[in-house]
Amino acid sequence: MSPRKLRAVFLPLFGAMFACTKSSDSASNTLGAATQTATQSPTASAPTADTVGATLSTADIRKLEWIQGSWKGTGDVPTPFYEQYDLVNDSTLRVLTFTDSTLTVANDSTFQTLRGGRFGNHDKSSRYVAKKLDADHAEFIPVTARNRFIWRKKDQNSWEAVIVISATSTAAAKQLNYVMTRYSPAANRR
Repeated sequence: MSPRKLRAVFLPLFGAMFACTKSSDSASNTLGAATQTATQSPTASAPTADTVGATLSTADIRKLEWIQGSWKGTGDVPTPFYEQYDLVNDSTLRVLTFTDSTLTVANDSTFQTLRGGRFGNHDKSSRYVAKKLDADHAEFIPVTARNRFIWRKKDQNSWEAVIVISATSTAAAKQLNYVMTRYSPAANRR
C-alpha cells in the first residue's frame, strides 16, 4: 500500500503499505506510510495463510502491474498525499512518498519484496505479508504490526486502499479508507 508518517496510526496502501518513525499527526498524510503501524506482536497460534501469508511466486507479483504509476490519495486524511508505485524487478515493488504534488522530493520509500515465497516488507520493524494477491486485489496481514491493509483496483485510473487497525486496550478498532487516482504533475500545472 510508504511508511514513516503513519507508523503510529496506519501506514501503504500499499498506503500500504509500511513502518514509520514520525508522529501520528504527520503520519496520517500518506498511504504507503500509513500501512506501517506501531509494532505489536500477533497472538501466537499455529501457522496458516492467515498468519504467515500466502505462498507466492514472481508470476503472482506481476499481477500488481495495475498499481504502477503516480497516484494522488484522498479520503481519511486532511490533505491529499502523493505516491509512486513501481515494480522495479520481478520480485520487488517500490513505493515512494512525496512531499507535495510536484513529485520532485521523495521523503520516504518502502519496498515490498518476494522472499522465500512470501511477499512483504521484510526489513521493517512493523512487518506485513501478502495474504492474497490477484489481478485486482492485494491484502496484507500483520506479522509484527496491529493493522492489515487492502488494495483494490477500481479501474485503470483509480484504486482504493483500506486500512483496518485492530483494537488495543486503549484504542478502539478503526478503518481508514483512501481513494487513489492516477496523477501526473505536468497535467496538473496547466
